[in-house]
Amino acid sequence: MIQLSCSQCGAEFEVEVRKGSRKYCALQCQKRAAHLARTARAAAKGFCAHCKARPRTTGTRCETCVEYAKHWSRLKKTGWTRERFERAVVEQGNRCFLCRRARPSGKALNADHHHKTGEPRRLLCSTCNYRTVGYFETNPDYLGRVLAYIDRDILITALEFVERSDSERSLVA
Repeated sequence: MIQLSCSQCGAEFEVEVRKGSRKYCALQCQKRAAHLARTARAAAKGFCAHCKARPRTTGTRCETCVEYAKHWSRLKKTGWTRERFERAVVEQGNRCFLCRRARPSGKALNADHHHKTGEPRRLLCSTCNYRTVGYFETNPDYLGRVLAYIDRDILITALEFVERSDSERSLVA
């Protein structure tokens, strides 16, 4: 047995001395090295390393693949899977769950999640996600005041209606 250093991650590992000894500590490192080699070849030819079809615009990827990677990276961090996101888009009809407005083509809905538990919730437009839910979630006392204010206005409107109805009855009689 001899001690070697993985050419991908640098970890030390032992191998038996034999012809064609391996360079990587694990299959994961071997796959990563192969991916990096493919990426370098595509980039050298001037194409996107991810889709290998469109000319690259920044680094080794095209603009479309960069945006795609950012989108799915954010979703993974918030507990969403691709399947759950796509199912939610279909279930909600590509509309915001709160305001029900349809999203224009090219604009994605935000995948909302509970900030303490990380549990995915629904798809919301930017306005509802950041200005409404985001604000109420960080300032719950404000939400209570808004609800009390709305209830007060509804109560006043109802009382005005009842009073108007009583006065109209006395005029008719």
